[in-house]
Amino acid sequence: MPLTDDHRQRDRAEDRDTHDSSAIVFEGVTKRYSDGTVAVESLDLTLPAGELTVLVGPSGCGKTTTLRMINRLETLSGGRLLIGNRDVMSVDATLLRRQIGYVMQHSGLFPHKTIADNIAVVPRLLGWDKKRIRERVAELVELVGLDEALAKRYPHQLSGGQQQRVGLARALAADPPILLMDEPFAAVDPIVRAHLQEEFLSLQRRVQKTIVMVTHDIDEAMKLGDRVAIFAQGGKLAQFDTPARLLSAPASDFVIDFIGADRELRRLALERLDSLELDAGLTAPRDEIVARARSYLQQAGSSGIVVLDEHRAPLGWLDWETLKHADDRARIDSLPLKPWRHRLYMHDNLRSALNALISAPGEVMPVLNDQGRYLGVIDQLQLTRRLS
Repeated sequence: MPLTDDHRQRDRAEDRDTHDSSAIVFEGVTKRYSDGTVAVESLDLTLPAGELTVLVGPSGCGKTTTLRMINRLETLSGGRLLIGNRDVMSVDATLLRRQIGYVMQHSGLFPHKTIADNIAVVPRLLGWDKKRIRERVAELVELVGLDEALAKRYPHQLSGGQQQRVGLARALAADPPILLMDEPFAAVDPIVRAHLQEEFLSLQRRVQKTIVMVTHDIDEAMKLGDRVAIFAQGGKLAQFDTPARLLSAPASDFVIDFIGADRELRRLALERLDSLELDAGLTAPRDEIVARARSYLQQAGSSGIVVLDEHRAPLGWLDWETLKHADDRARIDSLPLKPWRHRLYMHDNLRSALNALISAPGEVMPVLNDQGRYLGVIDQLQLTRRLS
């Protein structure tokens, strides 16, 4: 059951100062430990409100320390850290943490509490009434894609992926404007991880939080981040930019080495097919006769033709060698068509397109709309031109 308008208005009133601006600003922030180790050095960094910023870098570079200084789990040694216009050191640490969601690597759920009670921890600390808490828990269980029956279970009865969803729901429970995530998907297997990443991106498009996430995985950083901060050893910021800029204009040899030699392939993963102007391609309906289709190919100088059904969905590729020996009066769908092993849609990225093209008959791939209807074709030459 969703929250009532009265509840939402009350939430906005309670957190007005924080919601007005949830940008996070580091001004010359340093973290130095008692043994002299410098974890973060003179960090100047502004994390825009409503965006997902990923902190990434080698082990011991200070990215987790940077994250934990935002909610004062680590104390600054120097400089200022602002949320909006508020210096975090001027706010009571306990109050600050209740206004910031926090998701840990292994979910950090209380094993003796039910899933519903785990999600309700912060709202209870804030003094919400039982009805409001119950409604919020139900809303969040649905929001993170869990079955409502799981709310009565305990953490050990859930899979790792389900526990991470509960951890996310708990962090969102009081509708905080800021969400901190410390390697939230690292403890689950690769298949579940990829699925959780996609669902998390979809969730962020709806909730539009200011999110700061730590990961050691550069692919995850590029996939999830609106902006990515790459840290070098000694807690120094090497580059802070959008994924596209990091890949196209790395600021130093360190950034180039950290991103990896295959950064052109990573660039392909950032762009979607709807960013390209598709080639119309050569097509024919399934009931076209061979003689006419052969004429099309000769006039166009093409090596083959995309055969479409009555709904303009691709049936397969008909190449010239098959066509030139066929009976003139036969329908082309009576001939052996070569099917595509993959389907490409306008929302797919260019890396998926390249993968599909490797095994595509005729070295072209049809691109479809959400209804599965043909829009045009893409080939490897188009991808090469895009990168250059």
